[in-house]
Amino acid sequence: NRQIQEWRETTTCFHPLHLRCGDCEVCGKRFIYEAYLERYNIRYADKGKFKGKMIIPLYEGRKLVYALARDLIIKGNYYNFRVEKKVILPYYLGRINKYEIYLCEGVLDAISVNKLGFTSGVLLGTHITKEQIEQVKQFGFDTAIICLDGDMKAKSIKWYDELGKRGLKTK
Repeated sequence: NRQIQEWRETTTCFHPLHLRCGDCEVCGKRFIYEAYLERYNIRYADKGKFKGKMIIPLYEGRKLVYALARDLIIKGNYYNFRVEKKVILPYYLGRINKYEIYLCEGVLDAISVNKLGFTSGVLLGTHITKEQIEQVKQFGFDTAIICLDGDMKAKSIKWYDELGKRGLKTK
């Protein structure tokens, strides 16, 4: 994809994000410390279009499929790269139960789940597409645990039904 290639070519201005306690509201609130920043390859842009932003690359297995930039404050904005998000399902492999995947709304939620040892998928929003459901099955998962924000109860029920209709166990 042209946008991912463009992102790769501009990574020369991305540096490891080194934090002291309290430097970044976003990471501190989610207990994402320096070891996790390194593990998930989270970077900081010091120049260019994303100057001053946290850069989070997303992978399907080892393949880079997406990246996003985010302000370093709690109510900050996300800056998405122009990629068709609804045909990808970035995920982080966990150590616990390789047949279950926790489907999360956002990347920082998915990282929080994964650092506990569970496999987590990043939907980059509150919709799940037929393509993403098929990918869950193609990647070898037979059970999906729905992890949406508290204000998304109705969506969770809808997802539960949709995933079940497509042959996945749900929790």
